[in-house]
Amino acid sequence: MNFDIFQFRSLKTKVTLFTLTISLSLFLCLFPSAIISAPLDSLSYRQEPKHVFVLNSFNRGYTWTDNMLRGIDDVFGSSGVNVETYVTFMDTKRISPTPQYLQQLKELIRDSYKGVRFDAVLACDNDAFEFAKKYRDELFPGVPVVFSSINDFDERMLEGRRDITGTSENTDYAGTIKAALQLLFLPQKTLWW
Repeated sequence: MNFDIFQFRSLKTKVTLFTLTISLSLFLCLFPSAIISAPLDSLSYRQEPKHVFVLNSFNRGYTWTDNMLRGIDDVFGSSGVNVETYVTFMDTKRISPTPQYLQQLKELIRDSYKGVRFDAVLACDNDAFEFAKKYRDELFPGVPVVFSSINDFDERMLEGRRDITGTSENTDYAGTIKAALQLLFLPQKTLWW
């Protein structure tokens, strides 16, 4: 049996997209009034757009971020709901998220979108999640936050807030290694049908 690292990389991408799909499904549940009894293909023409602020922890061109944005576009595009996204990149793989940087980013977002009333905030990964929690009441008062792909998530991270929901990206390293070793060292058996 050959071990192919690229197979696991594509599996991680699939898991990330699946996680995002679940998050966005949760988001769509937040807007039951967006679903009307008209045919799905006519929904986007009759309905006012939902404005969703998407905050990415990383930068465009980073594979993880690009896959997340593709997943967001795919889910919203096939939902039948008219969704207009506003995407901001924190770029924390290249810029250290110092308090001064986060303050400047907060002011940039506030100034850039002061005329837009968002229906939801989607925070992708931990830095975006922490930013959304810290500045949400100031930038997006009363707007639900949906997070995706939070590493080592613990319920206490919500700080008791009920208007924030999403999915985590917890990894069971020991269990994964144990399963891989079991698969690698299984006795070779031939099945005849």
